[in-house]
Amino acid sequence: MTCPGVQEGLGSAGVSIHSFLPYSTGKPNMGFISNWWKALGYLSPSQQTWLVPYQKWERYFTNGQSQTVQKRLYYDYVVPASSKVMRDLMTASAKVHYRRPRPPLLILAGSQDRVSSPASNYRSYTRYMTNHSITSYKEFEGFCHFPFGLPNWKLQADYVSSWLESFD
Repeated sequence: MTCPGVQEGLGSAGVSIHSFLPYSTGKPNMGFISNWWKALGYLSPSQQTWLVPYQKWERYFTNGQSQTVQKRLYYDYVVPASSKVMRDLMTASAKVHYRRPRPPLLILAGSQDRVSSPASNYRSYTRYMTNHSITSYKEFEGFCHFPFGLPNWKLQADYVSSWLESFD
Protein backbone atom coordinates (compact mmCIF):
# COMPACT_ATOMS: atom_id res chain seq x y z
CA MET A 1 0.00 0.00 0.00
CA THR A 2 3.05 2.22 0.35
CA CYS A 3 3.80 2.19 -3.36
CA PRO A 4 0.39 3.44 -4.58
CA GLY A 5 0.41 6.08 -1.81
CA VAL A 6 3.83 7.36 -2.78
CA GLN A 7 2.91 7.47 -6.46
CA GLU A 8 -0.07 9.67 -5.54
CA GLY A 9 2.16 12.11 -3.64
CA LEU A 10 1.14 10.99 -0.14
CA GLY A 11 4.47 11.52 1.60
CA SER A 12 7.97 12.78 0.99
CA ALA A 13 9.43 9.23 0.86
CA GLY A 14 8.14 5.67 1.10
CA VAL A 15 9.35 2.42 2.64
CA SER A 16 7.79 -0.77 1.33
CA ILE A 17 8.43 -3.54 3.85
CA HIS A 18 8.22 -7.07 2.42
CA SER A 19 5.48 -6.03 0.03
CA PHE A 20 3.13 -8.01 -2.18
CA LEU A 21 3.82 -7.95 -5.88
CA PRO A 22 1.32 -5.43 -7.28
CA TYR A 23 -1.39 -6.50 -9.69
CA SER A 24 0.07 -4.36 -12.46
CA THR A 25 3.29 -6.36 -12.72
CA GLY A 26 1.54 -8.41 -15.37
CA LYS A 27 2.04 -12.07 -14.54
CA PRO A 28 0.19 -13.11 -11.35
CA ASN A 29 2.02 -15.15 -8.75
CA MET A 30 -0.08 -18.32 -8.89
CA GLY A 31 1.73 -19.92 -5.95
CA PHE A 32 0.82 -16.98 -3.76
CA ILE A 33 -2.78 -16.94 -4.96
CA SER A 34 -3.28 -20.68 -4.43
CA ASN A 35 -1.75 -20.55 -0.92
CA TRP A 36 -3.75 -17.54 0.17
CA TRP A 37 -7.06 -17.88 -1.71
CA LYS A 38 -9.03 -19.17 1.27
CA ALA A 39 -7.01 -17.41 3.98
CA LEU A 40 -7.59 -14.03 2.31
CA GLY A 41 -11.30 -14.61 2.22
CA TYR A 42 -11.73 -14.55 -1.55
CA LEU A 43 -14.65 -16.95 -1.22
CA SER A 44 -16.41 -15.02 1.57
CA PRO A 45 -18.67 -11.95 1.25
CA SER A 46 -16.65 -8.76 0.77
CA GLN A 47 -18.39 -7.14 3.74
CA GLN A 48 -16.80 -9.67 6.12
CA THR A 49 -13.44 -9.28 7.79
CA TRP A 50 -10.83 -12.02 7.64
CA LEU A 51 -8.33 -13.27 10.18
CA VAL A 52 -5.22 -15.09 9.02
CA PRO A 53 -5.36 -18.62 10.45
CA TYR A 54 -2.63 -19.46 12.97
CA GLN A 55 -1.29 -22.28 10.77
CA LYS A 56 -0.70 -19.81 7.90
CA TRP A 57 0.85 -17.29 10.33
CA GLU A 58 3.21 -19.94 11.66
CA ARG A 59 4.24 -21.24 8.23
CA TYR A 60 4.43 -18.01 6.24
CA PHE A 61 4.72 -14.96 8.51
CA THR A 62 6.94 -16.09 11.40
CA ASN A 63 8.74 -19.09 9.92
CA GLY A 64 12.05 -19.75 11.64
CA GLN A 65 10.83 -18.61 15.07
CA SER A 66 10.07 -20.88 18.02
CA GLN A 67 6.44 -21.87 18.44
CA THR A 68 6.32 -19.90 21.70
CA VAL A 69 7.41 -16.73 19.90
CA GLN A 70 5.05 -17.41 16.98
CA LYS A 71 2.04 -17.76 19.30
CA ARG A 72 2.95 -14.65 21.29
CA LEU A 73 3.30 -12.60 18.11
CA TYR A 74 0.04 -13.99 16.71
CA TYR A 75 -1.96 -13.04 19.80
CA ASP A 76 -0.18 -9.68 20.19
CA TYR A 77 -0.43 -8.48 16.57
CA VAL A 78 -2.99 -10.31 14.44
CA VAL A 79 -6.36 -8.61 14.09
CA PRO A 80 -9.22 -9.06 11.61
CA ALA A 81 -8.72 -7.07 8.42
CA SER A 82 -11.02 -5.84 5.69
CA SER A 83 -11.60 -8.46 3.01
CA LYS A 84 -11.81 -5.65 0.46
CA VAL A 85 -8.28 -4.43 1.16
CA MET A 86 -6.75 -7.86 0.65
CA ARG A 87 -8.83 -8.59 -2.45
CA ASP A 88 -7.93 -5.26 -3.98
CA LEU A 89 -4.25 -6.22 -3.94
CA MET A 90 -5.06 -8.56 -6.82
CA THR A 91 -7.22 -6.21 -8.86
CA ALA A 92 -6.78 -3.22 -11.15
CA SER A 93 -7.42 -0.88 -8.20
CA ALA A 94 -3.87 -1.69 -7.03
CA LYS A 95 -2.39 -0.64 -10.37
CA VAL A 96 0.99 1.01 -10.04
CA HIS A 97 2.32 3.57 -12.51
CA TYR A 98 6.01 2.69 -12.39
CA ARG A 99 7.36 5.41 -14.66
CA ARG A 100 5.53 8.30 -12.99
CA PRO A 101 7.87 10.64 -11.05
CA ARG A 102 7.46 10.16 -7.28
CA PRO A 103 9.28 10.67 -3.97
CA PRO A 104 12.14 8.29 -3.03
CA LEU A 105 11.10 4.68 -2.42
CA LEU A 106 12.93 1.99 -0.42
CA ILE A 107 11.87 -1.62 -0.98
CA LEU A 108 12.85 -4.10 1.75
CA ALA A 109 12.87 -7.89 1.52
CA GLY A 110 13.66 -10.79 3.84
CA SER A 111 15.63 -13.78 2.58
CA GLN A 112 13.29 -16.18 4.43
CA ASP A 113 10.02 -14.46 3.47
CA ARG A 114 7.47 -17.03 2.30
CA VAL A 115 4.71 -14.50 1.63
CA SER A 116 6.51 -12.07 -0.66
CA SER A 117 9.78 -13.57 -1.79
CA PRO A 118 12.97 -11.57 -2.25
CA ALA A 119 12.65 -12.28 -5.98
CA SER A 120 9.21 -10.66 -6.16
CA ASN A 121 10.39 -7.65 -4.14
CA TYR A 122 13.42 -7.30 -6.40
CA ARG A 123 11.14 -7.53 -9.43
CA SER A 124 9.12 -4.60 -8.03
CA TYR A 125 12.36 -2.69 -7.48
CA THR A 126 13.47 -3.15 -11.09
CA ARG A 127 10.06 -2.01 -12.32
CA TYR A 128 10.26 1.17 -10.19
CA MET A 129 13.75 2.21 -11.29
CA THR A 130 13.49 5.29 -13.48
CA ASN A 131 15.58 8.31 -14.37
CA HIS A 132 13.02 10.50 -12.59
CA SER A 133 12.91 9.00 -9.09
CA ILE A 134 15.18 7.46 -6.44
CA THR A 135 14.52 3.78 -5.80
CA SER A 136 16.52 1.59 -3.41
CA TYR A 137 16.40 -2.09 -2.53
CA LYS A 138 17.73 -3.99 0.50
CA GLU A 139 17.40 -7.68 1.33
CA PHE A 140 17.94 -8.74 4.94
CA GLU A 141 19.43 -12.20 5.44
CA GLY A 142 17.40 -14.45 7.75
CA PHE A 143 14.34 -12.18 7.93
CA CYS A 144 10.84 -13.66 7.50
CA HIS A 145 7.68 -11.76 6.48
CA PHE A 146 7.09 -10.36 9.98
CA PRO A 147 10.43 -8.62 10.64
CA PHE A 148 9.28 -6.73 13.73
CA GLY A 149 8.91 -9.95 15.69
CA LEU A 150 12.51 -10.98 15.14
CA PRO A 151 15.16 -10.48 17.82
CA ASN A 152 17.25 -8.45 15.34
CA TRP A 153 14.39 -6.23 14.10
CA LYS A 154 16.44 -3.15 14.99
CA LEU A 155 18.84 -3.90 12.10
CA GLN A 156 16.04 -3.20 9.65
CA ALA A 157 14.75 -0.20 11.61
CA ASP A 158 18.22 1.37 11.77
CA TYR A 159 18.72 0.84 8.04
CA VAL A 160 15.40 2.53 7.25
CA SER A 161 16.18 5.42 9.60
CA SER A 162 19.58 6.00 7.97
CA TRP A 163 18.06 5.79 4.50
CA LEU A 164 15.36 8.35 5.38
CA GLU A 165 17.90 10.70 7.01
CA SER A 166 19.90 10.75 3.77
CA PHE A 167 17.10 12.85 2.24
CA ASP A 168 17.11 15.61 4.89
